[in-house]
Amino acid sequence: MSKFKLPLSVALILLAASPAYAVYSTAALSGPALSRAVSVQLAASELEQARAGLTRVQGDPLALRPDLMAAQARLQQAEASQRLTGLQVRAALAAELATLSGAEYDLRLAQARSELAALNLQAAQVRRNAGAATALDLENAQTEATNAAAAVTQAKEALAAAQAAVKARAGTLPAAAKTLSFPQPKLETLRSGLAQHPRLLRAQAEAEKAELDLTIKSTDLSAPVEVQAARDALLGARKNVEDTQLDLTAKLNEAWQTYSAARSTVQSRQRSAAGAAEQARVQESRFSAGLVSRAELLKARTAALEAEAQLDAARASLETALSNLSVAANLKVWQ
Repeated sequence: MSKFKLPLSVALILLAASPAYAVYSTAALSGPALSRAVSVQLAASELEQARAGLTRVQGDPLALRPDLMAAQARLQQAEASQRLTGLQVRAALAAELATLSGAEYDLRLAQARSELAALNLQAAQVRRNAGAATALDLENAQTEATNAAAAVTQAKEALAAAQAAVKARAGTLPAAAKTLSFPQPKLETLRSGLAQHPRLLRAQAEAEKAELDLTIKSTDLSAPVEVQAARDALLGARKNVEDTQLDLTAKLNEAWQTYSAARSTVQSRQRSAAGAAEQARVQESRFSAGLVSRAELLKARTAALEAEAQLDAARASLETALSNLSVAANLKVWQ
């Protein structure tokens, strides 16, 4: 049982003096993550080939209008896809940084709970020796301490996995940024970005191609069945444009709702964290005056840490929501 004994001063100092972890911004690591992403490299290669292809067609005196339209459409889609790919990488990074921040808090909370369990075990041992507790009471305290110690080990493993994921994405771990400045995008601005979404550009290019095909076949050289098939193809292509616009708008609206909810959650948890921190300060004063036990002080500090963890989890969710909002609109929301 002695392996769970922890000096009371250490148990208190760990919560009072250690710096709090913070949610991480994607700003610092987005550049390294983009430079390491294979998807970004492939998108850049496609863009380079699309530009070269358009240059070749424009320089060919025998090139026909369908060839030019296809080359221009490819370039537009490549440009939009490159932007979207970069935003997707940043969104993935935001999710991994959120996991990292949560894993760091989970470890600190597991350590705090283990310290409190060790304190309770010490108290149970004292009560048992004095005849004021049963063997079952002591066994329960022992089990609680054992489980709490195991939770610390599990939290360390989870943190190592989260760190490895971020390193694989960006090549390094981030520095904590306790004070974050979140952008406040406008929904109308985001909706304007949908015009450059690769899915919509692809659908529009298909519609333009179908329209040209109908024009070409609307002569006496084409059989009526061919003309009707081209007309049906055009109607289908236009319907696909409408469906794509509706789908992209719906996904953007959903991402906007998630973002709005994340902002509200941050605001409410800021109030909760401030209240828990104030309660911990009150208990600190009461402890100094001899009015509460060390265990009560440790509980108050643990509660403050839990509230802080919930606040930073909300901030991480907001950063992730902003990243997903960028992906939905294919428009960067950060300056």
